[in-house]
Amino acid sequence: MVKIDPKHEDAFYKLGLSYLKMGKGQEAFNTLSNVVSINPDNMDAQIKLGALYLASKSIDKAKEKAELVYSKEPENIDALFLLGGVLISDEKFDEAIQIYKKARDIIPNRVETYLTLAQLYLATEDIKNAEAYLKEAIDIDPNYIKSYQALSKFYVAFNRLPEAEWIYETALSKKPNNTGLLIDLGNFYRLQNDLDMAEEQYIKATRIDPKEIGPYMVLGDFYDDSGKLEEAIAQYQKVLDLNPKLSIAKVKISEIYLKQKKVDEASKTIDEILEENPKDVMGRMVKGRLLLEQREIDKAMEIFQGLIKDEPKLAMAHYYLGVTHLGKGNSQQAQVELTEALKYDAKIYKDNVLLGNIYLNSKSFDLAIDEGKKVLRMRPIPSTRKVTYAKN
Repeated sequence: MVKIDPKHEDAFYKLGLSYLKMGKGQEAFNTLSNVVSINPDNMDAQIKLGALYLASKSIDKAKEKAELVYSKEPENIDALFLLGGVLISDEKFDEAIQIYKKARDIIPNRVETYLTLAQLYLATEDIKNAEAYLKEAIDIDPNYIKSYQALSKFYVAFNRLPEAEWIYETALSKKPNNTGLLIDLGNFYRLQNDLDMAEEQYIKATRIDPKEIGPYMVLGDFYDDSGKLEEAIAQYQKVLDLNPKLSIAKVKISEIYLKQKKVDEASKTIDEILEENPKDVMGRMVKGRLLLEQREIDKAMEIFQGLIKDEPKLAMAHYYLGVTHLGKGNSQQAQVELTEALKYDAKIYKDNVLLGNIYLNSKSFDLAIDEGKKVLRMRPIPSTRKVTYAKN
């Protein structure tokens, strides 16, 4: 317990900063609150309190702090960013644009301001200005890779694929050993169904730093999605060689064993996960799936119910609980859980399929058709056409 003179503003402020660096938000909040109670004119402390309010979604209180500082110091850059963040949270994008433009005028060379302005213009559907600010960000700092990534993704979103590819390659010419760029380029090729080129980029990423875990996970996921299950296991095993306790890699391996109907291997891997951490969310999830595979419906239901109790917004737990209800012939309760799953993650297309089947069985044809349309929107019929693009 740190004992500080209750009126020693500077000591409280330094302690609050230390708590922030350590990620102790509540302690930082309490300490910085002491600072502003001693001296309400400590604008730095007021700003940091506002940022903590914003992070905790206390938007009105964050706004109060931002406006307090802004009214006294209209060119305080941190106050502008805080106020901009508040306006974004309130979806007042036009007002936020004006605030960030003012911040840009005060510090013209801060690249992140231009990237934020681009996002805001996208939110207001002003595509021309969004692109202009992304390009300007690159002009300001040609070595700042996030700007290239943002512009590439912008072009992909608007189906300007040759331009996106050219931007990725331009960025890689500057930073050829940037694993994030290689993975992004791999994802780009994957979207075009050019799986050979995608694989090539992911493999390059794994070779840059053999001790970096991320690229192995990405390559493993790629092989898993491509049906190359043994190759996927090999990549996840490389991850475990580097970090034997990384449960997500074990979860991925156990999921593959389930796909392969290797129940014993899956069970052994899952037991390892839960032995290390009985509360591991994904470990419990795959344990429930194993029990479903073994037709242990009641035990599986108990696991998914426990997950929902601990994580009420965990969409996949609701999904699999819905499946267990279907297994017990309770389509009405299954419908409730599947609807909950979609509420928390609208991309669970399997959920729409199950809901559609439930509605069909209950003669709710209009609802069944609606769920079918949702499936098609989320999972369109894939094209077999392989597209190549000329470089600009």
